[in-house]
Amino acid sequence: MVRVHGFRKAYTTLCTTPVLAVEKISFGLDYGECFALLGVNGAGKSTTFKSLTKDTVPTAGEITIAGFDVQKDFAEARKLVGYCPQYDALFPLLTVQEHLWFYAKLKGVPADKRRNLVERSITELNLKDHRGKLSSTLSGGNKRKLAVAIALLGNPPVILLDEPSAGMDPEARRFMWQVVEKISQRDKKSAVILTTHSMEEAEALSTKMGIMVRGGIFRCFGSTQHVKNKYGIGYEIEVKIKKAQYGDLQEKAAQYGFPSNLQGKVHLYNMVATCRANSQLDPLILDGISARGLGADLVLEADLDENEEVKLLHLLQYLYVQERGFRFIESLGRLFDQVEILEHCSDFYKLRVPKEDKTIGFLFGTIEDRKEEFDISEYSVSQTSLEQIFQTFANQGTSDRAAFTFRINGVGALVC
Repeated sequence: MVRVHGFRKAYTTLCTTPVLAVEKISFGLDYGECFALLGVNGAGKSTTFKSLTKDTVPTAGEITIAGFDVQKDFAEARKLVGYCPQYDALFPLLTVQEHLWFYAKLKGVPADKRRNLVERSITELNLKDHRGKLSSTLSGGNKRKLAVAIALLGNPPVILLDEPSAGMDPEARRFMWQVVEKISQRDKKSAVILTTHSMEEAEALSTKMGIMVRGGIFRCFGSTQHVKNKYGIGYEIEVKIKKAQYGDLQEKAAQYGFPSNLQGKVHLYNMVATCRANSQLDPLILDGISARGLGADLVLEADLDENEEVKLLHLLQYLYVQERGFRFIESLGRLFDQVEILEHCSDFYKLRVPKEDKTIGFLFGTIEDRKEEFDISEYSVSQTSLEQIFQTFANQGTSDRAAFTFRINGVGALVC
């Protein structure tokens, strides 16, 4: 239904350097397929859409819709296209229902079928409460719903949706997804091309996708799973460490040489110095007891006390959780070359490890077998998300993000 081959677009003006918007992209689409065109602002997505609707003339390349060349036979090709532009093409003095009647007539829908078609569109996009309102009085989300309803009117063979869910609330977005999925994948009546900044939307609707970077170049192309398998940079692990029981904390107090009264207060920095002298804890855990570290709450508590004292219970709870978390990271470091700490807040850790030759099942089994050892209360393992892959490509050509490394008992870890 849609064939784009070697499409290139460069904008030129007199006495200035040409600006390359899209560089030789190619893709094809058949009935029952939904193609998600992803990219950062300025990557060339809207330029590609404009070329499909003859709003812009390609510098090079060929674009056909159902065999009709868009540049030569657009009068025939446009009859097959439903288009939702990035900016709503609505008339301020027409109501929602009048818009749908007008576009149904414009698209050549037979007079005896218009009423049912308009009613179905209003129902599918949840516009019943707004049918008699002027478009100028609608909210931004309802304007987008009306624009999508117009594009889908009459089930055209080719549907172009340029950021269709922008401004929609989550419920309206789900409605729109169901309608698009029904038309394209279940009924296989249409081929759909959409641009979006929502990776969730792309994953829910698309049968294949392409990610464009600045300069209008495809960096990857394929199904969602293919993209994840090929460009995924590892597995993500989320773990939550159990809070210690009172008896466990009493044992730790004896082990560290702390007072036995856990409800009493101790001088924070004296206790830290005691721990350093005994070398019973990883220095990184103690280094975290700073205004900008993981133990910032302890520092705040000490600052609020005129004697720089904190409850011993709070200090022991911090040390207990961090010790088990660091031991868990250390155990992963013996299985993988690198452990990347994405997030760390109190008892919650979000980590990333490379794929190497390990399966996701292997990771599940490893954590399940040792969750009691590290006092893990909850955990999950997942592939690299589509959003992270998109971010990786989006960052290409920009400055490298800041990162620094440290070592946990000889195990390399990367913190971004």
